[in-house]
Amino acid sequence: MNEPFDLDQLLGEAADAYRPHPNRKRMEHLLDRRSHLRRATVVLGAAAAVLLMGSAAWAFRADDQRRLSPAHPDEVTETTRTTVEKERPPFTTVTKPDGTTPATEPKPTEPKPTEPKPTDPKTTEPKPTDPPTTEPKYVLLAYQMYGSCAENPPYDVFYGTTKPGAKVVIESQYSNRVEVYANELGEFEIRVDFFVEAPIGEPFKVYVVSGPYTTKFWFTHNATV
Repeated sequence: MNEPFDLDQLLGEAADAYRPHPNRKRMEHLLDRRSHLRRATVVLGAAAAVLLMGSAAWAFRADDQRRLSPAHPDEVTETTRTTVEKERPPFTTVTKPDGTTPATEPKPTEPKPTEPKPTDPKTTEPKPTDPPTTEPKYVLLAYQMYGSCAENPPYDVFYGTTKPGAKVVIESQYSNRVEVYANELGEFEIRVDFFVEAPIGEPFKVYVVSGPYTTKFWFTHNATV
């Protein structure tokens, strides 16, 4: 009869009898291969990332150029072309009598207004000026007190106003030349004695003179014979 088979015992004996001897060269080859595979994986991943970023940038740039670029002439519809031709004004060419076309003058452009720079106002002190002195205008105002006299020798009194300090002259045919000066107020008064030989009952002229002004009076000797 067959004896019973003990599997655990058989495996234990096999394990005790196994003496592993590792192959060093084979282990180094496996490790080196794993390192190369890891480096290749990293390089391929980086290349894929760069390619993805370049594709995205090219797509954005192409999209921007498509937005900015004008429409292709083939995309213009017949309706749009007809509308533009209708709205375009007719082109007329002006020719001179000699057959030449005058040059078109450029449109005048208005200069841009330039705002003045704000500047501080100059402060100029007014120069002291003397007040204008206008000399008052003086005229001769002469008066006669009596106009006639019965005494012998006869006399009369003349008075009035003129320029202050001005000389006043009284003279006649039957008297001496008499001079008087006006006071600071321009007033004057003087008695004039006439000659005894003055005609009785006949008026004669008496002149009062001051500067360019002259006043004429009449005097009568009324003495009784």
